[in-house]
Amino acid sequence: MVKALSAWALMGIVGLGMGYSPRTDCPRVTAASAIVMNVETGQILYTKRIHERWPPGSLVKIMTAWLAIRYAWHKLGRVTPQAAHLGGASLGLPIGLKLPLDRLVPAMMMASGNDAAEVVATTVAGTDRAFVRKMNDTAGQWHLGTIHFGNATGLPANNQWTTAEAMARLARHVIKNPVFRAMVRATSESLWIRHVPHFYVNQNQLIGGFPGTTGIKMGYTRQGGATLVATADRGHQDLIVVLLHDNLADVWPDAARLLVWGFSHDR
Repeated sequence: MVKALSAWALMGIVGLGMGYSPRTDCPRVTAASAIVMNVETGQILYTKRIHERWPPGSLVKIMTAWLAIRYAWHKLGRVTPQAAHLGGASLGLPIGLKLPLDRLVPAMMMASGNDAAEVVATTVAGTDRAFVRKMNDTAGQWHLGTIHFGNATGLPANNQWTTAEAMARLARHVIKNPVFRAMVRATSESLWIRHVPHFYVNQNQLIGGFPGTTGIKMGYTRQGGATLVATADRGHQDLIVVLLHDNLADVWPDAARLLVWGFSHDR
């Protein structure tokens, strides 16, 4: 369970940005790796060990969602026994259920459902292996040399890793897509499962707490700790923050602190 960041604590950090004057010192964050990047230009504003490899956790679902939009957005996906029994975070999808991906994927991004990610993989590519190959081929086309996918979910895998820089560049590609951007900034999504409505709330605590937040995704594994990709815009400034191997209690204050700093230093 992610420890919630209190509204008072978050708004206190946000308040630092009101009348904040540029400083030469960089903010300290507890994450092992961190980066702040300008979405439009790709300029890197802040770095902390951005080439270290860490397990991405559910940040993997950023690419899973993108491939769903690109190749199968209006197709029906069927829940297989493998999808229903994956474990970890789940939407609670029953075996045999068929759902359109344009309804399933937004719910997947809200609740980080591994069962939904597995449905996406088999719908888009037929098999898990083929889907992972498509993930890595796309990463190669985008020149993300320090990222490698091992599955569609982000569940622990020996051959799955990312760096903060590669994840920021991935996010820079996908956030420009209007379908993706609208999906990850929503506060909640609903899904009808066998005539019963289910509601899923966005796990991104910056939405509604940090002005201008536009997405994207958080994750967690025991080995990789808390991971986060967050985007926010103010006027003509559009920033990406990536945090890898952070603490659950610190990931949201770290992100808010870096965004405040980034907006003050992005020229």
